[in-house]
Amino acid sequence: MSNSVSGLVSFYQRNISILRPLKEAVYRIPGGQKLARKVLARGARKSSNPVLSRFDNDIDAALDKLITLSNAEAITLFEEALIYCRETVQYDRLKVVMEIFGDWAEQRNDLGTKSTIAFLEIYEFAFKNLNGRVVSRIPEMDVAHLPTGRVLERAFTTYFYLLTSNLEYDRANAALSSIKLPFDAHFLYRLAVSLKRKPVRVEVNTTDRVILKERIIRQLRDALESSGWTQAFSDTIVASIDDFSNVALHDVTEALKGLGAANLKTSSARALSSLLTSLLSKVLQHHGAIAAIETLSLSRSWMEPAHIADFELRIAATHSDEQALIDRSAGPQAHKAYALLSTLAWDRNDFREALEYARRIPTGHFSLGKSLQYTDTIDRLSFLAETSDWLAKVDQPERPNGVVLLASLNCYNTLAMVTPALIEMKRRGFAVGSLMSGVLNQRPPENMHPELGSLFNCIHRNREDGQVSLAWEVDWSERRVMCGGINYYQGIYERLSTIYRRATIFIEEEPIASTFMSLLKRCDYVLRACQKVEAAAENSEAPIILLGSNSHVAPYSVIRDFCLGKSLPNLRYVTCNVAYENYYSNLGGKYSRSMAVVDMTLHRECRAPFLAIKSRFDRWYTEFGRSDAVRERFDNLLSANRSGKAIGSDDEIGRTIQTAREEGRKVVCCFGKILCDLSVPYDGGPAHLDMIDWINHSINIAAKHPNDILLLIKPHPHELRPEIALELTEQLRDVCPPNLPENVVFLGHRDFNIGDLAPMLDTAVLWNGTSSLELTGLGVPVVMAAHFGRHDYPLDLIYPSSRTDYETLLTEPLPAPNEDLRWRAMALLHYMGTKDVAIPNEYSLRPITNDRVGIPSWAEEKMSAYVANGDPYMTLAVDRMLEGVHTSTNSSDH
Repeated sequence: MSNSVSGLVSFYQRNISILRPLKEAVYRIPGGQKLARKVLARGARKSSNPVLSRFDNDIDAALDKLITLSNAEAITLFEEALIYCRETVQYDRLKVVMEIFGDWAEQRNDLGTKSTIAFLEIYEFAFKNLNGRVVSRIPEMDVAHLPTGRVLERAFTTYFYLLTSNLEYDRANAALSSIKLPFDAHFLYRLAVSLKRKPVRVEVNTTDRVILKERIIRQLRDALESSGWTQAFSDTIVASIDDFSNVALHDVTEALKGLGAANLKTSSARALSSLLTSLLSKVLQHHGAIAAIETLSLSRSWMEPAHIADFELRIAATHSDEQALIDRSAGPQAHKAYALLSTLAWDRNDFREALEYARRIPTGHFSLGKSLQYTDTIDRLSFLAETSDWLAKVDQPERPNGVVLLASLNCYNTLAMVTPALIEMKRRGFAVGSLMSGVLNQRPPENMHPELGSLFNCIHRNREDGQVSLAWEVDWSERRVMCGGINYYQGIYERLSTIYRRATIFIEEEPIASTFMSLLKRCDYVLRACQKVEAAAENSEAPIILLGSNSHVAPYSVIRDFCLGKSLPNLRYVTCNVAYENYYSNLGGKYSRSMAVVDMTLHRECRAPFLAIKSRFDRWYTEFGRSDAVRERFDNLLSANRSGKAIGSDDEIGRTIQTAREEGRKVVCCFGKILCDLSVPYDGGPAHLDMIDWINHSINIAAKHPNDILLLIKPHPHELRPEIALELTEQLRDVCPPNLPENVVFLGHRDFNIGDLAPMLDTAVLWNGTSSLELTGLGVPVVMAAHFGRHDYPLDLIYPSSRTDYETLLTEPLPAPNEDLRWRAMALLHYMGTKDVAIPNEYSLRPITNDRVGIPSWAEEKMSAYVANGDPYMTLAVDRMLEGVHTSTNSSDH
């Protein structure tokens, strides 16, 4: 640890009761922001780490004394506790801190203007960083008493955003009504636009949001009319709140020309200038720079000089006029000029220059939120620059054997995972690049086929151009989103499912309808890039490997589905992801230390790289399958308290099960999954349309056979783990009938671990999941209902052939798995955690759960040793990436 960082730790500990030095010091010492994160990632448990334990204890002590602190000290404590929880990846604790300070703020009647604004803005940033945790309510704040003007607008905007983002619309309406003085038009416009933003909480029904927005728009129209503005201008402003792409440029220019004849009140000048700036931004976005210049010429006389200068900067950036931006960087617009210069350099993959410009941005006036966002940007650019530097350690081959292009778009975690393998790829004669710009500073070799070279950076880092140019056939009820003869439905469905954290998705209803259209634009743009890849593959014999991740959700899934649908021999889609570490650690860590790789165009029924390939498992099982290590690991895994079971929580249910067994009834248990966690190229099973159909069919069967079976339904314990499930809007219980038959028992999330439940069961039924291996190893007959239940685990389990057959499987006795099958199940559970599947990769810090841990960073000493000496595990990873290339080459030779 450097002296500067060691000094920081000591300084922080001595001043923890006030805590201000943490922000002042950490964010000014190079690399200091990552101190706590790196300490945790070194593998020391927090409880045994004296530095972090001291932080925890001192914050706890300060919180206990909160009531004795002045307003300024308490708000400073809130700010520093937020920073600490965020940087040490303690989101559950952050929620508790927010609740404590929310209660404190409600009880203080003397906050004053400055403290109120500071508290709200810190609370807003904390709220945005809860990462799937939910606060029950935003604290009650009396902002109506604040001085009128910009101070009131600033505080109210933040408070209003918090209420609406937490879906508290009744309180947002009440807060709006509490302000007796009229708001100016631009402030109302900002409120209306804020309601178009996606809330932090997951929102499925937007009726209350729409009603509130309509109320604000009515007030906006009244404000515009009372200020003397024309009807045409009012209509244009209101139209710009929603879908401006439908607003004709002619209508905008006519509305602006009409302002000259309007009888405007001088008190409305500031609001008019701000509104025009917002309107011109929409014109620039949807109609381009030339149209923006024209509308600016019509608006100049109504705009404040600062607004004009800002907009001219944006036009210069659109034209990539760097000299104009440099000329403005010495004046009051320095922060905006440098930010735009940094963006332009980033677009052309010059990360060092982008970083240099970003570091010149004056940050003295930044709020906490902007300061931390700025720091994240610096970290992101530093990571990208360092990544390209590592890749540059090995030159691009002059005459490449093929090309490897990153298809993970802007996923930095994947970039951190695969970069060591890309270095090995270059050593094997493959040129390396990225489909998307702003990711790698790698150019194609001069001797490369021009069509192959054109694929480098062919996707802009915006990942869309706002257009749907291709012919799509959408029939959602039939699960068809077709283009060019390929069905892209499943990945689009799963993206919507993961956004809205539910299985029930209707694209005809808002907000899903708008999200679907935005997603389709992105898919269309990516698919057009895929068509360029196809043309290059057809016109060149060289292998093209698209190296992706997150392939179960759009737009990433578009690339997977396209490659699988085209089946070109020299076009490979290889996916990389974290291995199954979460299972083996029982969510005991935040950082990934391995990777898994599979060529999905070769192993077409392997939906995820952490799963076993049958031929590899069979070879391994022959040598290692029946070993003491397999048995020991199985016993250890089964002893984990995955359900968070409480002592005595299942006593009554145990008696119910025992009674059923004494009565001769068959005890069947359906084991659930998180509904939005499918990760499959296509859904369904031989007897069921999807998981909802399966669970309800199972309940119906039980209802038909009350004297024959007792049906237990066990929801997945991760439904209660936000680091995995985030904020679910639909759980397994929600898709079952509200009133269950008497012989159906829906278990609690913490009722029974599998090892406790298994001896009581006659049959276990799963849609899909690793529990099938646990239960089989324990000797329980297992029925797998999903198609991928058969594909994921190379075992001979029990699979229904039809709905009638499924009913028979639930009601009739089934044979217990024989000894060989039990050993294979235990061995497969072991094998997925071996280095043959979970390939060691500790060259970077990157997350393993949905909890954000910051921008990835490199383990420099390990990377230096790898570049110098290589790594057999990276050799294995690259062998897996090239497996399809070699198979295809060998096939073409015969």
